[in-house]
Amino acid sequence: IDLIVKNLIVANILVLFSGGFHNTMANFGWRLMDSDFTCEFSRYVHGVSRGVSIGTIVLLSVFQAITICPQTSRWAELKVKALQLVSPSIIL
Repeated sequence: IDLIVKNLIVANILVLFSGGFHNTMANFGWRLMDSDFTCEFSRYVHGVSRGVSIGTIVLLSVFQAITICPQTSRWAELKVKALQLVSPSIIL
């Protein structure tokens, strides 16, 4: 779960910084983001990090459901494999 939470923290920090950076710079009167590349890049980072954040929340929910479910459940065999499947799921 620690790896999933760390990934979620990084994604949320990127969402906050990429979304608020342009507005903060404009409020202070700094025009460092006048080029099209920096504006589009910050929008791209914001969109990707928001998608990663949503995907990580879903992954965390599934992982917790597998871990919490009772032994008689059909997911019982996945409890053993759950720790091995976390890293490939995050990479995917």
